[in-house]
Amino acid sequence: RFVAGEPGEYIVMARRHGHDWYLGGITNWTERQIDLPLGFLPSGEFSAKVFGDGSMDESKPNAVTITEGKFGRDGKLPCKLAAGGGFVAVLKPNEQ
Repeated sequence: RFVAGEPGEYIVMARRHGHDWYLGGITNWTERQIDLPLGFLPSGEFSAKVFGDGSMDESKPNAVTITEGKFGRDGKLPCKLAAGGGFVAVLKPNEQ
């Protein structure tokens, strides 16, 4: 599913496998902070783990940031995209 984006700027897509959701996003050479709407999720609380490019600095070519949080379909997932980089996220439902 398309989640967010603008042609030539950035894109975020989501895919479900079972009850888990996987998101992936990439950006052009503009660093950006986006708050992703999560309205595509079913009701309930989800634990999110986001892996993002930490830096596009050649002195730290493999830097990765990892953030975690809990979100519902009414929330927004904050993601920072490094210039020329992207992120992946895994959202798993919390046991009720």
